[in-house]
Amino acid sequence: MKKRTALTLYLTFNFCNLFDAISTVIATSEFGAIELNPVANYVLQISPVLFIALKLLIGFGCGYMLYKYAYKGIAKFGLITANVMYGLLVLWHCFVWYLIFQM
Repeated sequence: MKKRTALTLYLTFNFCNLFDAISTVIATSEFGAIELNPVANYVLQISPVLFIALKLLIGFGCGYMLYKYAYKGIAKFGLITANVMYGLLVLWHCFVWYLIFQM
């Protein structure tokens, strides 16, 4: 994988991670949604800021490892797969926000 392509995927991954974190905090605090991940829910109950910080820190770290080794097959697969999954999650968040604001 070209370095520029890997960097684009890495940045996209982190943007999606940030969008997911902010959407989760807003949905749980303002609309009564429940975080289904028990570890994330525990951290979210302690502090939304801590939740976002840890989520971004873990995302940056994992994403960087995939970016750094993107020339290897498994890391390339992981980087692409992570982007596809986060892309689907962002679409889901957008759909839910659309439904909420239609009411």
